[in-house]
Amino acid sequence: MLVGDRPDSAAYVTSKGKACLELGMGSVSQHLPTDATQEQVEALVKQLNADKTISGILVQLPMPSHLNEEAVLSLIGIEKDVDGFSP
Repeated sequence: MLVGDRPDSAAYVTSKGKACLELGMGSVSQHLPTDATQEQVEALVKQLNADKTISGILVQLPMPSHLNEEAVLSLIGIEKDVDGFSP
């Protein structure tokens, strides 16, 4: 999941997707605009958590400064927290 238009973050997300394909794993990228609200970002995380076809969630950091990263990361279900941010 990518929020915003940072070229370095976009390149990193693209490389993650390519790595998944090379390993034979599926990959779905979700991109929200820079001006996405906290509510929109949190709603997407909740949607991905509920989607049984999604087995892992990665949130690309940093997110735009108006967003509360910690609040977003805390919403990722422990079973889908690929980065290991869950307590």
